[in-house]
Amino acid sequence: MADNAKDICRAEAKGKEQVARAQLEDNYKPTAKAQYKALVAKSSADYAVSREKCDDLSGDFKKTCIKDAKLVRTTAVADAKVKTNMQNYTLQKDS
Repeated sequence: MADNAKDICRAEAKGKEQVARAQLEDNYKPTAKAQYKALVAKSSADYAVSREKCDDLSGDFKKTCIKDAKLVRTTAVADAKVKTNMQNYTLQKDS
């Protein structure tokens, strides 16, 4: 297995573990904070894998790939924050 392929595999494995832990926490204590952490863990794992895949590229392609990966992660984290805030608002409204 090539060096970068190993790095990609490791990033995927580590990401799956982090996502699984965050989802277990969310299932155990279903709070908005736990759900937010699970969503952020997923986006962080996806970012780590994408970033490793970008290492196969060079020059402008690599720069663009990294920018795209960061943009996707930033968007996912923002979406998680909005989703969490909406749930908090709904819970407060219903109380």
